Amino acid sequence: MDKQHYDNFVNNVILPPLLRMIEDNFPKNPEEAKMRFYKSPIYKLLLIESMKYWQYNTLTLFNMFKNGLDTGSFV
Repeated sequence: MDKQHYDNFVNNVILPPLLRMIEDNFPKNPEEAKMRFYKSPIYKLLLIESMKYWQYNTLTLFNMFKNGLDTGSFV
């Protein structure tokens, strides 16, 4: 898949349910939580198709992000 198609896939298929899950699980400050996600290694790795993070379901990606916040280690 070329870069443009992959970016569209991530932005239109993977991110919407993941960001909703982040909003639902961080109700006190969902915008801050989303910004932390965008700055996280999980998001950066998701943008690299060859890393194959696209194959993980929404819950797995969320848990990777949450565990990274809880432990300070994202990978």
